[in-house]
Amino acid sequence: MKVLLLKDLKGKGKAGDVVDVNDGYAKHFLIPKKFATEATKQILSELEQKRQKEARIKEEEYQNAVEFTKKLNGFAIDIKVKTNQEKLHGSVTTIDIAKALQDAGFELDKRAIQLKSPIKTLGPHTVDIKTYANMSAVITVNVIAE
Repeated sequence: MKVLLLKDLKGKGKAGDVVDVNDGYAKHFLIPKKFATEATKQILSELEQKRQKEARIKEEEYQNAVEFTKKLNGFAIDIKVKTNQEKLHGSVTTIDIAKALQDAGFELDKRAIQLKSPIKTLGPHTVDIKTYANMSAVITVNVIAE
């Protein structure tokens, strides 16, 4: 009997998989315990529609990320900091960079900004920003004295 798994089952498959199991196992264990449901034509067509919709959404997210990365790549921002004779008071962190990018019209999370350590010197610095799973943009952060 073909069943659609509703939960992950060790040795059988993951939730959303259609697997072939013994009739008794399906009728007496999987279906009553809500681990699976019988894979009828209607359920299979609904599952296929759901997968197609998810694929379209994922493709749209990917295209948006590509456009965002193109806009962001090579962008330069200026961040003004208080200094005392070429020494910074504090440092420039991901929060500061995220605020400057937000003021420039880019909405992104501070966790997407890849800084190895806070910026503690004046001048231009290159910063990687993760925009999607395997996609990133490089921007220039100019730290200038206030």
